Amino acid sequence: MWESKRSFPAWIENAYDAVEKRSSEREYSLPREEAVLVIQAAGDDLTEYEATHALEQLLSRGWIYEVDGEIRITER
Repeated sequence: MWESKRSFPAWIENAYDAVEKRSSEREYSLPREEAVLVIQAAGDDLTEYEATHALEQLLSRGWIYEVDGEIRITER
């Protein structure tokens, strides 16, 4: 689905990694609100706005997807 070469700044890649890790611990999905909190807690000292922006960027490029308010990781 995507190239192996990543196309996001490091802080958005870190957001993806944090969401991917947490979703794998929770049967591969998590509520949108929790995803934002996970991104904020990932260590980049992000505001809620920035975490939501990172989530929207990941959604817009197909790295993750949303079903009924649940965030899921797109298979590679």
